[in-house]
Amino acid sequence: MHIDLDAPIEPGRSAAGFKIGSLFQEYAADFAEAKVVRYHAGFNLVREIRQNTGLLACMYVWIGYTGAYGEAKIGAPLATVSRMEPLAYDSGDDMYYRVDVNGDDIAGLAIIAMEVEPAEHSTTPIHGFCVHDWSLFARAA
Repeated sequence: MHIDLDAPIEPGRSAAGFKIGSLFQEYAADFAEAKVVRYHAGFNLVREIRQNTGLLACMYVWIGYTGAYGEAKIGAPLATVSRMEPLAYDSGDDMYYRVDVNGDDIAGLAIIAMEVEPAEHSTTPIHGFCVHDWSLFARAA
């Protein structure tokens, strides 16, 4: 397993070559030469990787990641997602979640973008994606 900046997003499963539910240790070689940088303006590839009992449960990808969720890439208009599937903004998480016909969240993917009215989705850029499996957090609780 290796980091792949072009790998597509698979909701609840993977992004940037990271597989949700895998042991974080499996990526140790990819980070062997990494240095900790608390903040570097303009570039945050993987902002946060959460792990429970060693399992990768959630990750964020930001500018620098060149993969996509369907047609949606970082920097693309939010409408590239909202045209295809309904979204609802969660002000507690500051992210959009895909929702089903009942308005319930569809697990596995959140889209990071400013909260705007649907009419503004075509001019609102996507800043990042959160790929997750929340059930992995529940297993450790």
